[in-house]
Amino acid sequence: MRKILNTAHVYMIVGLVSGLYYRELTKAKDFEGDTQLAVVHTHVLDLQVLFFITVGKRLPGTSRPQDAEVTRSEAAAPSASPGSPAGADS
Repeated sequence: MRKILNTAHVYMIVGLVSGLYYRELTKAKDFEGDTQLAVVHTHVLDLQVLFFITVGKRLPGTSRPQDAEVTRSEAAAPSASPGSPAGADS
């Protein structure tokens, strides 16, 4: 799971850098038309990052952090019989 989310993070950085490059290059060259750089920017951000995050969250065997917290707290909690106050000795 961690590897997939790190890959999504790298793709996000590549998408942002490609957008910055697209903007600065077209501004420096006074270019007014359409370029493929705009398509690269949106495709890297939209398709790749969303794909990796969606796949990373849907992999079998991966749990959400709040599920792990509930499991740990339930395991650490003393079991009390129903009807008796918690911590009361019988």
